[in-house]
Amino acid sequence: MADRVNWPETVFGQTTIFVQSGEDKITAFQEDFGTGNGLRAIGLQSAHHVTWLKRIRLLADDFSELGSISTQDEHHGPVWIEVPPGTSKIEFVKAKAFYIPTGMYIVEEHTPEQFPTPRPYRVLFTWERD
Repeated sequence: MADRVNWPETVFGQTTIFVQSGEDKITAFQEDFGTGNGLRAIGLQSAHHVTWLKRIRLLADDFSELGSISTQDEHHGPVWIEVPPGTSKIEFVKAKAFYIPTGMYIVEEHTPEQFPTPRPYRVLFTWERD
């Protein structure tokens, strides 16, 4: 079961530590994007020495997957996905023993409307340490 984590308290144009544990470090960078207000897109990239699968899954209330993005091997991103309507959970997944994808961290009860801003934005997550 993935550890519950809070949405990163990002500041426009600055990198913020999202997760820092014994085995992982993930940072977040927020920037203007699109039209409207609130969260519009999520991106993922990994450091060049991080080669095993890393994935972000966008989930509905019932945990059904609405979309995902991933990096693996020499593909370090960034890759982007627009946040689809109905997204309420964001799960961070990585390959573990025997290369089995494992949910590591989950942000629950998150929708773009919960974090309204006077301008639209996107967040790029960088998996820096594995």
